[in-house]
Amino acid sequence: MVEINLLPWRDNLRHYQLTVLRRSFLVAIFLGIGLCALIHIFLAYEINKLTLQNALLKQHWQQLTARKMNLQFVAHRDFVLNQLFDNSKQYFLNNQQFFSELENIAPEICLTRIERHNNLIDFFGKARSIADLSNFLLHWPKRYLFSQIKIIEIKHQGDGSVAMVLRATENNHLKF
Repeated sequence: MVEINLLPWRDNLRHYQLTVLRRSFLVAIFLGIGLCALIHIFLAYEINKLTLQNALLKQHWQQLTARKMNLQFVAHRDFVLNQLFDNSKQYFLNNQQFFSELENIAPEICLTRIERHNNLIDFFGKARSIADLSNFLLHWPKRYLFSQIKIIEIKHQGDGSVAMVLRATENNHLKF
């Protein structure tokens, strides 16, 4: 009988298949590493591009914030100036109303000076006599403008008249 040795052929086939398998693994590994490297390069490029865009957006945001702060300052300044103007206008109108209320004062009383300190008003003047001053204070039709009227000083003059200083506290309904 003839003996045929099939081992070398099988060994060669196994060796060939093992070589092909090794090469396939190496190719797959290098393709995987190459693909990861390409993805890494692409993503690094995108991250760099987005970082630059982010920096530009931050710079633009800072500029807009500075403008907003400037606009808020201008708006606040305008608001304060308008309030000041309105308050001054109201103060003038209230003073005008107040002094028109004091216009028709009794003939026996002569006011020489009026000073205002917040809601306190000092009246300086003369009266013919203490009786006229008392009568004036009791029957003055405009006393509703004040919550309190005090006599601060009374001096008798040589001609019989009386120099006086009155301090009145304004009611809250008139705001100056």
